[in-house]
Amino acid sequence: MQNRKLTLTAIKKTMACLILFCVVFSGCSNTAVKGNKTGASPINSGLKAMNPRASQPDLSGIKEVSPKALKPLLQTVNPASTPTVLFFNSKFCYDCKKMKPVIQQLADENQASLVVYPIDLLAPQKSDAPIISAIRPVTVPTLVFISETTKITTVLYNYQPEMALRDALSTIL
Repeated sequence: MQNRKLTLTAIKKTMACLILFCVVFSGCSNTAVKGNKTGASPINSGLKAMNPRASQPDLSGIKEVSPKALKPLLQTVNPASTPTVLFFNSKFCYDCKKMKPVIQQLADENQASLVVYPIDLLAPQKSDAPIISAIRPVTVPTLVFISETTKITTVLYNYQPEMALRDALSTIL
């Protein structure tokens, strides 16, 4: 009887871990985000996430950081203060893997005027810790587009097609 209770407990813990793993590493596309009561993904919750020309970016999936506070954090990533894209990802994220070649292509096209900085949330560099703790992304992939004045202009969550990435990029170039 004792072994049966232990086995059931182990099964429950394993199932809970599997569910957590699936939610975290699937891009969290159907989970609610702070400020999003519908349970829909931030991309489908309003035009601000999809429309990079909206007056304010959708910051529901990150912590809002002032340009003044963001500037010293970006000095290690981008000392020249050119427009920057922070690409929060994970090596286990399928959407991240699908987006990586497109993001690399955009980075190559704009090499002189843009810094694209990938941050793997499962294996971050020591120098990435201050950026991660300041922005605190809640889902992967998350792309944070930062202008040369260190103002966050656009935030994109989950998988994005190339056209959406180009539109967001046009706001900082």
